[in-house]
Amino acid sequence: MSSHRDVASRCAYAIPQLSIQRFRANIVVQGPSAFEEDHWKRVSIGGTEIYTSCRTVRCRLPNVDPVTGDRHKAEPDKTLKSYRRIDEGDPTNACLGMQLVPSKGDSNFEMSNAAETEARQRASALRRKQTHVRDMLTPGALHVVLYIRSDTPVPNDFHWALYLHTGNPGGHQYHVRARNGSLEPAHETILNIMAGHYLCILIEVATLHQDKVTYGRVDQIMKSFDATLNLVSGLNCRTWVLMVLHMLVGAEMVHLNIELLEKECLDFGNGFSIAASLDVQPRPVVKSMFA
Repeated sequence: MSSHRDVASRCAYAIPQLSIQRFRANIVVQGPSAFEEDHWKRVSIGGTEIYTSCRTVRCRLPNVDPVTGDRHKAEPDKTLKSYRRIDEGDPTNACLGMQLVPSKGDSNFEMSNAAETEARQRASALRRKQTHVRDMLTPGALHVVLYIRSDTPVPNDFHWALYLHTGNPGGHQYHVRARNGSLEPAHETILNIMAGHYLCILIEVATLHQDKVTYGRVDQIMKSFDATLNLVSGLNCRTWVLMVLHMLVGAEMVHLNIELLEKECLDFGNGFSIAASLDVQPRPVVKSMFA
């Protein structure tokens, strides 16, 4: 998990929620530090000895989201190649993960099926928890969303976004991200906001009318800075969120004390960032006191 999180943090500018499912791993290990597996020779799983035969050289398949089928034009392949070309046998491609071979080619390795089944059951239980929390969100609710940026959270250092839950069954996330020294819009439709890997917390700040006209006006305001992002001095993901909220207040679509809201969001984020780094599930959803 730590290796995946390292890659995900470097790709967050392009893919804020880089699912580990993109890498099609059969076994996922949590606990060791990032890329510690590069040096493993033998491991034991449930009493069965397994040899690490070679590194897993990565093609561009992880650029495809296995849930939606959408292909990103560059990531995570670009990021992986920037620092994970570590195998002398294939210096042109990046590596992530290890290939494993059981020490005995007989039925003694059946335990891996049990381990895989247990892992799948845990993953299914986690998805059910996340889906349950998502389904409890109020349709039409607007949230400030905070994401931690790494496994070692830094106080007040979050990626900020806005999320409008339309309830069919997901919603729309609006945010901006830095790429190659400039900002770009990163608005997207999300099936389950609660499944975001680096998600820290959702803070509900308003409930909007559930109709196409209202949603259309919100969408227009959210995208109103898209063409001029790099013309606004000092703009970043946090100040962009605050600017959009000011516009929504001016349009009388939400009623907020934005100055107090910003501090409240940071307090919430700092309070839950360690739990997010430890992948405590499900992530919290709270309501602002200043909405």
